[in-house]
Amino acid sequence: MDERLAPGVSVGFAEPARGTAGPEADQPDSLASTTTVFICTRCRLPGSDRAAEPLDGERLLTALLDAARGAMSPTGPEIRGVACLSNCNRPCTVAFVGPGKLTTVYGELGTDPEDAAAVLAMAGLYAASANGITVWRDRPERLRRGLIACVPPFGFVGDPVLAGHDTAR
Repeated sequence: MDERLAPGVSVGFAEPARGTAGPEADQPDSLASTTTVFICTRCRLPGSDRAAEPLDGERLLTALLDAARGAMSPTGPEIRGVACLSNCNRPCTVAFVGPGKLTTVYGELGTDPEDAAAVLAMAGLYAASANGITVWRDRPERLRRGLIACVPPFGFVGDPVLAGHDTAR
């Protein structure tokens, strides 16, 4: 784990080792061990310089890491960059993932601190949900219009996650 990151925040592509020292070690059900936010690092916003570095997705990742460090929450989400989420028509793209929950994918995000704060707030709503579904009106404004997909969890059978869900806007 990068020592520059807040506790509970990591960037990488491998699963963190279970049972390691740290604030999550005695809390197997902590948000840090159950919620992951993936950020597409290859995203480029419309009109951006195609040769510019860092890429817009990398800039969103950096802004999100800065926001997470500012929050200094030991139970924050795991934050990971991923080379591509294949949503090139609606960048920048993030995905919220948790065991037994719908994976939700959002696009049309910018790279500024307000977008990063919205992603971090959404990660909290996602982590607090039983099934990955969040009420539209409770979502940060910047994530109310950019929902791309809800992907069922591995091993999903039937449709029990929507029972009793309040979809009111």
